[in-house]
Amino acid sequence: MNQNPKLKPCPFCGSNKLEIFDEVLTGETEPVYWVGCNACGGDGGMTADIASAIRLWNRRAEDCQVNVFDRVEYHENCTVQILTNTVTGDVSVGWWENEVDK
Repeated sequence: MNQNPKLKPCPFCGSNKLEIFDEVLTGETEPVYWVGCNACGGDGGMTADIASAIRLWNRRAEDCQVNVFDRVEYHENCTVQILTNTVTGDVSVGWWENEVDK
């Protein structure tokens, strides 16, 4: 559940199941941050600090271009999401391994 009152609900699905993520990417020494929705997998983009991640998340279509989830495909070992940029029409694909009970 969204524990940060500064975060707007997910622009993709309306959920408040939000989280601020951080990760040190391969080959880097400093972490990047992003806000993501644990309900639909939407995210606001990676930035160098938490305040910027919150600003990116809280942007809405009237403020800027956004990526829209065209579809999500669930497979046995991974989940694939297909995104379309609302301004350029460019399509991108993302995927992640599904958690498997061990």
